[in-house]
Amino acid sequence: MLLIILQILYLTKINYSGRNCGKLKPQEQCSLHCPEENTLLKALSLLLILFLARTAQAETQLTEKELVTLCSSQDRWYGGLCNGYITGTVESLLEMREQGLIAEAFCFPALITRGNYIDQIRTVLAKSSSPNTPAIETIVLILKDRYPCE
Repeated sequence: MLLIILQILYLTKINYSGRNCGKLKPQEQCSLHCPEENTLLKALSLLLILFLARTAQAETQLTEKELVTLCSSQDRWYGGLCNGYITGTVESLLEMREQGLIAEAFCFPALITRGNYIDQIRTVLAKSSSPNTPAIETIVLILKDRYPCE
């Protein structure tokens, strides 16, 4: 995919709309004589950046298995990472719901504490059965099951 994008960028520089913009002298840049090309190059560059960012994001997403490893560790540091991940995920979901970006998938009771929902999630994670599932998906499903909206 990267190679294809680079080839498109190269071909548009050599020949765009019948013009030979690639052979201009250095002082006669394409942006001066081929403004459409400049826009196309910007669009293709943005596409490349978005593609690379998406690829990097997909490779670094925490899985359920990794979260279970953190949460089941006897090391306080890993336990803290587990609690922080759960808390950050839940608070992000609540904020996105408040902003209208996602639907209401779970509803906490009025007097719930952070410790209550962390304990519920950690209890279910201990019985984990989907190691390759993204951790955030697992958390949402647990919350939906444990705290359904009426």
